Amino acid sequence: MGLDIDASSLEYPAKNKAKKLGVTTLQLVNGDMLYLPFRHSTFDTVIGSFVIHHTDNPLGAISQAVQVLKPGGQFLVTAN
Repeated sequence: MGLDIDASSLEYPAKNKAKKLGVTTLQLVNGDMLYLPFRHSTFDTVIGSFVIHHTDNPLGAISQAVQVLKPGGQFLVTAN
């Protein structure tokens, strides 16, 4: 599952990266990290790869990520 607020980043860049990583099935969603379009307790792992610094509300983004994690899930963040 991939999410980006910029729809143009979803097609080629995301699919190209997935292909390089050997991912054969990928669902891409146009959305905002401050208003994640997923139910609470949906994912085992949420990865924020070089995205937190793009928001004026990093705590809001982290809060959203935690909400969509299943109990005991992992939230992994990378930043510049």
